[in-house]
Amino acid sequence: MERSVLESEFLSFDGRRGTSRSDSSIHRKSGREKELNIAYRFRIYPTEEQKILLGKTFGCCRFLYKQMLNDEKRRKRNESY
Repeated sequence: MERSVLESEFLSFDGRRGTSRSDSSIHRKSGREKELNIAYRFRIYPTEEQKILLGKTFGCCRFLYKQMLNDEKRRKRNESY
């Protein structure tokens, strides 16, 4: 069977988060609703051209993030004096 380019896998959730049902830390205060978080995991199979484009895109994002973080640190450092 041929795999699709974007293949999802559903991750099951049993609602317990690894704790026993008798554990008092899992009891909620009254009035609070329980939230159910569902996660999806995706696997992609890019072509060589797509791999290059993804590498360039993530490289630019990483550069901009680090540059902005450095600017913010420098700004805070200058404000503290």
